[in-house]
Amino acid sequence: MALRSIGFWWNIRYNGGVGTAADPQKTTHWFRIAARKDLPPAQCSLGIAYFSGQGVTQNYQKAFYWFHKAAQAGDCKAEFNLGAAYFEGNGVVANQAKAIHWLKLAAKGGYKPAVEVLKQVQGVGAGGAR
Repeated sequence: MALRSIGFWWNIRYNGGVGTAADPQKTTHWFRIAARKDLPPAQCSLGIAYFSGQGVTQNYQKAFYWFHKAAQAGDCKAEFNLGAAYFEGNGVVANQAKAIHWLKLAAKGGYKPAVEVLKQVQGVGAGGAR
């Protein structure tokens, strides 16, 4: 467990510039190391890097892959991102049923953005029920 934590700490350091200048390529390098050691927050962060193209070439399929790995391990933010990928068809064929499934898991885990998106998707947003 210590090695996984060390890899994750280093990529936070380079990502936030804690004690050093921020370096997106080094950040992604350390996310990748920690993600390959099955650390779900790092897997989700690597997915975000691939989704946004931060420190790597943008690649929705790789983003989806890492979101899926982290979501399967119960990472709520990854569940949310996976739901969004299914909803928008980013890196995967759009599938609203799968999107809702993953968004519900994220919401059940307490991820507030998922709760808000579900309200909108299910028609219970600010405008009331549809």
